[in-house]
Amino acid sequence: MSDVAIVTHEASNGHQLVAYLVADEEADNDRLVRRARRHFEAHLPDYMVPAHMMVLTALPRMVNGKLDQSALPEPWLDENREHVAPSTPESRQLAEIWQDVLGIERVGETDNFFELGGDSLLSLKVLSRVRALKETTLDFKLRDLMQKPTIAGLLGLGESSDALLDGVVMLNGERQGQSPLFCVHAGMGTLYDYQPLARRLQGICTVYGLPCRMLTDSQHFDTSLEAMADEYATIVRRLQPHGPYRLLGWSLGGTLGAMIAARLEKQGQEVSLLALVDPYIPGSGQKSADNWQEDFAAYASVILPGIPSEMVANINNATPHEEPGEAELAIMLERLLASDKSYGREGYAALGGEELARIFCVARHLKRLSLQINTLPALDCEVDCWWSEGRPQKERQALTHQLGQAPRRAIETSEDHFSIVSSDSLLLRVVAKLQEVAYQEAILDEHELV
Repeated sequence: MSDVAIVTHEASNGHQLVAYLVADEEADNDRLVRRARRHFEAHLPDYMVPAHMMVLTALPRMVNGKLDQSALPEPWLDENREHVAPSTPESRQLAEIWQDVLGIERVGETDNFFELGGDSLLSLKVLSRVRALKETTLDFKLRDLMQKPTIAGLLGLGESSDALLDGVVMLNGERQGQSPLFCVHAGMGTLYDYQPLARRLQGICTVYGLPCRMLTDSQHFDTSLEAMADEYATIVRRLQPHGPYRLLGWSLGGTLGAMIAARLEKQGQEVSLLALVDPYIPGSGQKSADNWQEDFAAYASVILPGIPSEMVANINNATPHEEPGEAELAIMLERLLASDKSYGREGYAALGGEELARIFCVARHLKRLSLQINTLPALDCEVDCWWSEGRPQKERQALTHQLGQAPRRAIETSEDHFSIVSSDSLLLRVVAKLQEVAYQEAILDEHELV
């Protein structure tokens, strides 16, 4: 690389840094971009790492030798992608909503929502706008948009190459040249709690989520955490055939993340990052009675934190002791949603009673499966662990014993179990850790190239 310029570009979702690289003669452009990205990530804080990189033959300069920023190409001009105009009334309707939410002038059927500047929060705005339409045949859920981030994919219009593998959800925009981070669902099976992290990592690395399949496929029934970990490891390798792999899991997601890591290692693959966020430790606590009313009250307090506990208790008391089915649970949850004091945890706020009832039933089943395992597998990879305040010392010691090693870093935070996953302290440390891992991987890659 003989020259470089980094400038600020006004994008639809805010200001972004763009790096313009001048290649030496006969240079490999892809390799140049990859090395430049690694250099920036190793030496700059995350907010200063360019979101886009373009290779030019020379930087445009004025007569006095200064950079002529007005002559620099727009970053999206580097994408040789044909614009496919919306071809149906539904696609035109959805394109207009995307244009308004993203603040851009033109959206095509094959344009990727996240590559256009979308994120998980803007996804919720799209869903809200669709539901507010008086006359429309548009009918999709939040998970549909995140799995099929093009209009063509959402509406089933022809072939869509942007649809992800079944069982994977893209939580932010794709970042080329950087290994992705895989986040594993927690005890409710959803991925909404990883959205703050995905937003923080926008432009730094792609974040993929592994949701519980029972939420997306009503015919599927998971029988054990071991079988789930087998399936998730297969999905991860289909999306990223070779390591090093980066995994993060909160709560039950930490348990599954460790189990996935063990399977990847057994296949001869490297895991460069395993981040466990206040993980569930098998066999560390007494097995409580299977009381659906207690679970329902706990569930409501998490997804609807503004709801008074007395209101939940009244609904519980008015329901027979026999566990209700999904339809009855949906009615109970709709009553809670109708309360003036109702406000939802991020992600869950856009859901209705039927969807929330399904999540509760899945959470109940995952709880039963989690009580069936007694230990985590021993691992070769190093582990980073974040603990919520007040987590018993015996559970921390149990994690060390089961993994066969003490965590490389064990960080205690002041947040509780349900706020830790979106806390600023966690997000900043995860970003820093990813940059450290990226730098180490870059050094190893350079040694292999020599």
